[in-house]
Amino acid sequence: MAKEMKGHNIMKKIIMFFLFVIMIVVTSCTSNDNKYENGVYTGQAEGHHGTIQVQVNIDNNVISEINIIKEQEIPGLKEIVYDKVPKEIIKKNTWDIDGVSGATLTSNGLINAVKDAIEDSKIHEE
Repeated sequence: MAKEMKGHNIMKKIIMFFLFVIMIVVTSCTSNDNKYENGVYTGQAEGHHGTIQVQVNIDNNVISEINIIKEQEIPGLKEIVYDKVPKEIIKKNTWDIDGVSGATLTSNGLINAVKDAIEDSKIHEE
């Protein structure tokens, strides 16, 4: 009986150890390593019908606002992209999102313009 209890305690400790390791791995994988300097940054990229230029506000390491300041995209379709994409980027605090189906080039242009602006705001640690 004592031998069985000792084996049970060892097994409990092994399980607790592995749960601890899994918790650390999951936490490190989900952390947001993006560190941004506060400010307003401008970026641009090619959309479907020309350059899309944006202004991105960074406050306390968070993308707080995205303004489209120059674009030449197709009316009707662009409003859908310009409504959905900035909201998703702000919500996730990253440019790494999915675009609007059926408006891939405009979506990618907007996403890449935001990425261009955000890259300028990153703090480069050595």
